[in-house]
Amino acid sequence: MAPFAIERALVTAQIGETPVRIFMQNTSQVAIARVKTPNKRVTYSGDARIDGVPGTSAAIAVTFEDTEGSTCGAVFPTGQPIDTINGIELTMIDNGMPCVLMRAIDLGLTGTEAPSTLETNATLRARLKAIRRIAGARMTLGDVARKTVPKNTITSGPIMHSECDLPCQKPY
Repeated sequence: MAPFAIERALVTAQIGETPVRIFMQNTSQVAIARVKTPNKRVTYSGDARIDGVPGTSAAIAVTFEDTEGSTCGAVFPTGQPIDTINGIELTMIDNGMPCVLMRAIDLGLTGTEAPSTLETNATLRARLKAIRRIAGARMTLGDVARKTVPKNTITSGPIMHSECDLPCQKPY
């Protein structure tokens, strides 16, 4: 979108890099895409890659403005960094996307489970659904049964196993 705007002269190209302000209709927020424009022309060559997309291209850095509390009114919608719902300590946060963060261990998980394992665990899914509905109400989102937010996020510490791509650290 941003390179197109520059190429069509909807945005005036600058030497080196051109910022393009983008209004996101769905969230009423603004993002700034920084497009590489040596000699005031968009360059597409570069080493940036996206998993699942063939080839490489020039990177486009994107900064999202005013994300803190953009949906719920505060970065911690309940005013607390840690809350408890149905016996699970969690963090409800809105920094561009309302999310509910829970520790895997508190849910009886290790953090190494495959997505398919989590998706077929009916007991876990029901538990997460109940937590999400209560969290949604507490986050000022109302009844979230038919909404896509808040997003449930299960976290774990670093995991030691033979397939680490990065040096593993001590678990917290």
